[in-house]
Amino acid sequence: MLTPLLVALAAAQLHTALTHFRERRFVEARESIERALTEAPGDARAWKLLGMTYSAEENYAAAEAPFEKACRLAPSLEDACYYLGLDRYLLNKFEAAEQAFSAAIKRGGKPWRAHGGLALTLEALGRIEAAERGFRRAAELAANASPRPHENPRIDYGAFLFRQGRLDEAIRELGLAPSCFRTHFERGKVLAAKERLEQAAQELEKALTFPDREASAALLLAKVYSRLGRAGDAEKLLAAYTGIR
Repeated sequence: MLTPLLVALAAAQLHTALTHFRERRFVEARESIERALTEAPGDARAWKLLGMTYSAEENYAAAEAPFEKACRLAPSLEDACYYLGLDRYLLNKFEAAEQAFSAAIKRGGKPWRAHGGLALTLEALGRIEAAERGFRRAAELAANASPRPHENPRIDYGAFLFRQGRLDEAIRELGLAPSCFRTHFERGKVLAAKERLEQAAQELEKALTFPDREASAALLLAKVYSRLGRAGDAEKLLAAYTGIR
């Protein structure tokens, strides 16, 4: 039985850990979390945050156990089971990821996220029709939830349609997604595959205006420039792309 003093000490350590996490000081965050767990080993919030620190460093193998602990201790804790599912998806543990996402759906929180994660997992398992239903459901649920633009499920649905070779449908779906790097990048990929190169270039140029842009978009744009006969623009972009995250 935890005394009020131990509870207060654990809460203080967890508050410090969260501050370090937001500042991307992950080593210090883990040290504070471990001290919090010494005082309150059953605190699901601390286990979730520990998983998040490992995940932020892309150490998904280390993140799995803390996320599993958080999901088991408090399955209704926001995103606890979702993060477990996402971590297992990134580890290619698709059957286990399906179980975690299914638990997240049952427990509420942000159901559009859980349905979207489950849809990606079902696609990876080759269950294409079920995956598409999941993507559609995620998009429906997100319509009234106002997710951050780059997390909008319509982007993942459009990318899914592209992977299925349904290019016109992908363009339409991505046209309903909010403007962000991911939306314009995915539209650029589809338009390039459709040989609509001028439009593809425009979308990729827009994608590269966002702070979270990635070098893969610059590389694709350089290829599109080359196919358009704009070799000089392609060379300039390739010379500069190392400055893009």
